[in-house]
Amino acid sequence: MKKLQVLPVKARRNSSDRSVWPNWRGPTRNGVATGSGYAVSWSQDDNIRWRVPLPGLGASTPALWGDRLVLTCDIEGHDGVLCVDRDGKECWRQTLGDIRPGKHKKATGCNSSPITDGEHVWVYFKSGELACLSLADGGIVWKTNLQEQFGEDTLWWDLGTSPVLTKQAVVVAVMQTGPSYLVAFDRQTGAVLWKHDRMLDAPEEAAQSYSTPLVVAGHADWNEPTEMLIVLGADHVTTHDAADGREIWRVGGLNPEGDKFFRSIA
Repeated sequence: MKKLQVLPVKARRNSSDRSVWPNWRGPTRNGVATGSGYAVSWSQDDNIRWRVPLPGLGASTPALWGDRLVLTCDIEGHDGVLCVDRDGKECWRQTLGDIRPGKHKKATGCNSSPITDGEHVWVYFKSGELACLSLADGGIVWKTNLQEQFGEDTLWWDLGTSPVLTKQAVVVAVMQTGPSYLVAFDRQTGAVLWKHDRMLDAPEEAAQSYSTPLVVAGHADWNEPTEMLIVLGADHVTTHDAADGREIWRVGGLNPEGDKFFRSIA
């Protein structure tokens, strides 16, 4: 099944914000674009610059760097990555493992958003496939599969979390009923740098999370690490040292009634 993707937007682009939207919710991870003059309404004809038919279903947010826009979608039954330029012309496409379909009738196995540093792009799928590709031509730098390494996921619904980048690693959060963890892979080689088990006492589906970690700078005056990860899931917020995954602090009590369907989204 093909789905028509309508992509941006007639707008005035400033040099400060025109070329980089590298990940889920943008460079500051708050969904806010700097600058002004953006279109605020659309129709079939108004404020549409171009349209591109996708090879298959996908629900990821595109990542933009310079003139390259990357998203994920089903490509002939495989976890797929599609790259187009600012005019909608296809630059490349890449396929990885066999797609794992979504549970909901409108769901996909390609929900997680890609993330790029301008040289490489990292992608993650419901099948467990995690890969680093060249942004220039889509060549596979490395790939692995989290479910083959660490066990199948137990999420009731479909994957929601997206990978994040630290200075050294690409980090994925797996928060579910049963074994839950954060895992960091070397950005360039795919080697596992660390894995931190994140087992917290949350009932049934409340243990499951669809949120994406935040990467933040630590405060030296507070004796914090240089770089930290903030994670929401299993009725807790936890903060971890990005260098080794160790937990620094946690806050619980987010689900005081112990509701077993209390899920974490963002």
